[in-house]
Amino acid sequence: IFTTAGQYKVTIKAEDNRQLSSEKTDTISIRDSVGEVRGAAIEASPPATQLTLLINEIYPAPNSGEDEWLEIYNPNETNIFLSGWRIEDADGHKFNFKETDRVDAGGFFIANFAGTSLSLNNEADMIFLFNQNNQPVDSASYQKSKKEQSYSRVGQSFFWTDETTPRAINKVINFSTEKDISAT
Repeated sequence: IFTTAGQYKVTIKAEDNRQLSSEKTDTISIRDSVGEVRGAAIEASPPATQLTLLINEIYPAPNSGEDEWLEIYNPNETNIFLSGWRIEDADGHKFNFKETDRVDAGGFFIANFAGTSLSLNNEADMIFLFNQNNQPVDSASYQKSKKEQSYSRVGQSFFWTDETTPRAINKVINFSTEKDISAT
C-alpha cells in the first residue's frame, strides 16, 4: 500500500513450476485522494494489449419518469464484451454488466440503472468503471447535478450540458463547468 503520493518504480517477477521466470519493471504514479478511499488510485499506462473503455456521459438527475444512466465509449478497434465488468459509486453500490453486454469498436453503451442498487447522488458522486480483472479503468466525479442535464466528456474534461447524447458523440451547446474560469 502506498501512503504518499509520488512516482514509484515497481518490479513484478513471475515464475512457473519449471522455474522459468519473467520480470517487468514499470513506473507508476500515486495520486493524493480526497475523502474516503476505496482501493488504490494509480495512474499507469496500460500494456498495449490491454483494452480500455471510457466513461463518456452521466445522466444523474432525470425528469420524473426517466431513468438515470451512464454511457461508456469504446475508443478501441475491437468490440469489448462486458461480462465481469462493473460500475461502482463512491458508496460502494454496484451495477454489474450482463454476460451478453458488449460495446462495439468505436461505439457507445448505455448502462441504465433502473431496478439496480446503483443510484447516482444529485449533490456529488464519484463513479468508477472496473474491468473483468477488478482493475479500475476510468472514473469521473461531479458535484451539484442539474435537472435534465448530462455530465459529458469532451476530450479529457467533463461539462454539464443541456444536450444529452445517448449512443452518440457528445455535443456541448449550453454548458457549465464546476470551476469559475472567468478572468480576475
